[in-house]
Amino acid sequence: MQATQFVFLPLVLGAALVAQGPTFKLSTATKYGVVAQIGTNEKVSGVAANTAVVQPLALNARNFATNLSANAANSAGLSRFYNQATVHVREHGAVYSNTTTGKALAATIDAGGTDNAAPHTLSFTVTGTTSQNGVVVVSWSAQATPGGSARCAIDLDGDQTPEFTGTANQRPVVKEFPVQAGTSGFAFTITTECAAAIEDVRGGASYSASLSVSFREGSSRTYTVTPFGPECRGKLAGSASMNTLTLNLTNAPASAIGLLVIGDTQGTVELGDCDLLVLPEVIQVFQTDAQGKATHILRLPHMGAFTLFVQDATLEPSGSGFKIGTSNSLKVEVR
Repeated sequence: MQATQFVFLPLVLGAALVAQGPTFKLSTATKYGVVAQIGTNEKVSGVAANTAVVQPLALNARNFATNLSANAANSAGLSRFYNQATVHVREHGAVYSNTTTGKALAATIDAGGTDNAAPHTLSFTVTGTTSQNGVVVVSWSAQATPGGSARCAIDLDGDQTPEFTGTANQRPVVKEFPVQAGTSGFAFTITTECAAAIEDVRGGASYSASLSVSFREGSSRTYTVTPFGPECRGKLAGSASMNTLTLNLTNAPASAIGLLVIGDTQGTVELGDCDLLVLPEVIQVFQTDAQGKATHILRLPHMGAFTLFVQDATLEPSGSGFKIGTSNSLKVEVR
């Protein structure tokens, strides 16, 4: 089986790329809550509309009765990485019945005192000048059993019509959108609506959803991956899109210990018969498979233009020591 390494790439590009970025704010646009209901008895956890989300929300409503249970939870927060910020939303809910009488509900709500699911909405704003360009990346994944549902809607231009919608049990989606600031900067609304319900039957129902909405300044990115240097016991190829760099190593020693070397500077380090052509800032250990293959998936920083250099090195047992091999190197340009 081909070895696959998933790597979050730390910032190795130097302080020169650090700049004062925009101001990001997250708040609730509606009352924002979850409900766990059994019969007419309900437990609600939530916050009022127009509440600033400075610390991540952690909502949890639980309700229990003889042979019935309901639980609904939500977390929502904002993380920032230089001039990029991401809103994370997680929804989870489940109901269970061990009787053929009675009903239970776990759901999102936008107000208390209701036995029906309702969408709740966050407001995500970013400072910017009129007509300034930006990019939003939406990632959505959701599952629901029979009796459960999950959906989302993202409005990116304030026209009350969502540019992105997602439902449960579709394939996970990652999609990029160009956006432009209005007179008050950038303004996005993020709506989720989930429910799980059961009535007069034994069994259960559930939902689980994960949503992230990321913003960065600038236009849609272009990626260029250029190989250079000799293939000294390994060939490294790569492709990039959607802030993800995929590297494929072939023709390397089988079942060998490997080192993925990442840096922002070219150089030459002699390693016996082979040369390392990247001055290392980050090193990731991996192992090739029986065919001498490996795959690396790197998450690229959401920030301005930058250049990276990557190369694989392998350690092949030889006598009482190791023979060091290297692949060609790759220059990765993000603009």
